[in-house]
Amino acid sequence: MAPDPLSQAQLNGRIADLERENQILRDTNRTLCDRVEELKRREEHLAERVRKLRFANDQQKRQIDVLALAPLERDRYKAQAEVLAAKVSSLEKELTALKVRLNQLATMSALPTTHPAVGE
Repeated sequence: MAPDPLSQAQLNGRIADLERENQILRDTNRTLCDRVEELKRREEHLAERVRKLRFANDQQKRQIDVLALAPLERDRYKAQAEVLAAKVSSLEKELTALKVRLNQLATMSALPTTHPAVGE
């Protein structure tokens, strides 16, 4: 037995169903394409942010490397300052001693000299 042929009304109904389904699929496809574009833009934005953050991270690592040496340099300069302070102190003491000696010499030269009397 041969299958019953579909009536014109059934075919039109099936065509209408398929057209509705096709429109729904087109709308869904358009929505998905828009979403893909949005996600691409977001991906580009996030990739740029990652690049900037990596750059900032590299800069901070360099600063940390430089600053890590700061305590060593500080200690070295502190030791140099202590040596120089000791030298300044020593020179100030020497200067004070020289001033005292200079005053003593000035005092001695200001004293009247006693010359023995010619007849003595």
